[in-house]
Amino acid sequence: MYLAIAIQLGIICIIQAATQGDTTSCGGCCTAPAGIPGIPGSHGAPGPIGMKGDIGVKGEKGNQGLDGKDGLPGKIGPTGLPGAIGEKGERGEKGQQASTNSQPKSAFSVAFKTDPGRLPVSPIKYPLIITNFGNHYNKETGKFVCQHPGIYIFQFASLSSNNNNIVTSIMKNGQRILSSFESGSDYKSVSNMVVLDLVANDEVWTEPLSTNYNYYHSNVNTYCSFSGFLLYATSIKMYLAIAIQLSIICIIQATAQHDTQACSGCCTAAAAGIPGIPGSHGAPGAPGPIGLKGDIGGKGEKGNQGLDGRDGLPGKIGPIGLPGAIGEKGERGEKGEQASTNSQPKSAFSVAFETDPGRHPIGPMKYSSIFTNVGNNYNKDTGKFVCQHSGTYVFQFTSGSSDNGNIVTSIMKNGQRVVSAFESGSGYKSLGNMVLLDLVANDEVWTEPLSASYNYYYSNTNIYCTFSGFLLYATT
Repeated sequence: MYLAIAIQLGIICIIQAATQGDTTSCGGCCTAPAGIPGIPGSHGAPGPIGMKGDIGVKGEKGNQGLDGKDGLPGKIGPTGLPGAIGEKGERGEKGQQASTNSQPKSAFSVAFKTDPGRLPVSPIKYPLIITNFGNHYNKETGKFVCQHPGIYIFQFASLSSNNNNIVTSIMKNGQRILSSFESGSDYKSVSNMVVLDLVANDEVWTEPLSTNYNYYHSNVNTYCSFSGFLLYATSIKMYLAIAIQLSIICIIQATAQHDTQACSGCCTAAAAGIPGIPGSHGAPGAPGPIGLKGDIGGKGEKGNQGLDGRDGLPGKIGPIGLPGAIGEKGERGEKGEQASTNSQPKSAFSVAFETDPGRHPIGPMKYSSIFTNVGNNYNKDTGKFVCQHSGTYVFQFTSGSSDNGNIVTSIMKNGQRVVSAFESGSGYKSLGNMVLLDLVANDEVWTEPLSASYNYYYSNTNIYCTFSGFLLYATT
């Protein structure tokens, strides 16, 4: 390009010089024909930048931004409230057949084989142990201590020394239950029996009435003895169930009290976690279309904020609430099958006179005081025991006579005299007898004086007149 310009400039200079020489020499009178046209010049350089155009039309509003991202998971909810009370338990399964050996055992027999002489007014300490199943008789104290609640049979026999008086009593926890006495000449023997309902740690023993009635005698023939045994054990399952329920209630109450102190009752049911953090703003909308010629139009307005991000995932489940209160006790299971012995029905009684009956009329003796009446088969108003469960029963009586009065007491069954005992002569006297009877339902048994010549009875708060009975074997 520069070379072409140089050539053109050189040609122009030559033409001008020739023109100038010709003019000088001819004085301007000569003219020459026009030269050929020169080569066209190249395009000129670009012109300067034009004036700034008008502002372009405002761009359209950008599109709405995309939704923000999901928020973070919420925080763990608070601990839930304790659960509701549990549903009532299902009915228990049928009980297993009882074992013939399931009843606890307790039995003892103790005695004197030497002459005890005058004994102190305190528990009689029998030195000879004949039987002590369970070791519940304490030789050192002379007392039987109950370990298994239930119905017990106790019996004693005592012999007085020659021409001396004797009164022996059965004591329970310091209370005189019943007694038997003899006074007058010669050696005299007394005995009595009682049925007692005991609980754990009850104590039973024999004791002289006073220092005027404590002249005992024995030898190798063993005239003084004391025996007892458990007839029917009282089931402790019911007491155990109650104890367990009370313990559970105490635990629940203690737990509830502790929780109340810890949170002041501010806990509420667990809720979903708090919503997640809102998503970030959406991206700006796309720029509007380019305006007309001129500067690029102003930036369009920011698009609307994107929608909030969705709620974060629910927080993790709070810790499990405390257990609900214990549901109601289920229904009692069906009765287990009957066992051969200890599941038999129970029937036992001991009754007495605590006041002086005097001359008792001929007919059933209506004992006014009831010590024991398991099954309520002894009727205090009629004086009769009425059999409800067929089986073999043991019946025993002891009667005290008034001073110088004669006495004959009999055990009656359905109006028939079965056995009797007799005392006559001077002084106060005591007698007794025992029998085993096979009974069927509605059989009646009672005691009765023999006649109006042998009905001189005597008793007081020391209880000299008693009547007892119990079911030994039930008929299956």
